Amino acid sequence: MDITWVSTDQDREARDRLLARAGLAADGDVTRSVLLYDGDMAVGTASRKDNVLKWFAINPSYQGQGLVGVLLTPLVTDAIASGISRLFFVTKPGNVVLFRSFGFFLIAETSRMALMENRKDGLSSKWSLRLLS
Repeated sequence: MDITWVSTDQDREARDRLLARAGLAADGDVTRSVLLYDGDMAVGTASRKDNVLKWFAINPSYQGQGLVGVLLTPLVTDAIASGISRLFFVTKPGNVVLFRSFGFFLIAETSRMALMENRKDGLSSKWSLRLLS
């Protein structure tokens, strides 16, 4: 498998197809996006807008193979190289355990979404919240 930065119209179309399949809509507002290819087929994508990670999508046939970390690593590395050290994202509550394994901490949670960040001493240490849906 190969990972690449989204840089061409063909890459953007492949990213948008993966997002649509995952029920996500690309709003075009990103700083950087990555695509994971297995041969000629795009099988995963993730993006960053400034300090917000977003649009994680993996082809269902490839889920459960540890690909979240493959997508996450270049985005975090790029953010740090750009001077951004605090990262946030919203995910489904069922994904909290997965993202904790990559060093993210829960800030707030409802029955439909969870807000996470990459710093233990960040907002999550100041607010111990469990929001009601």
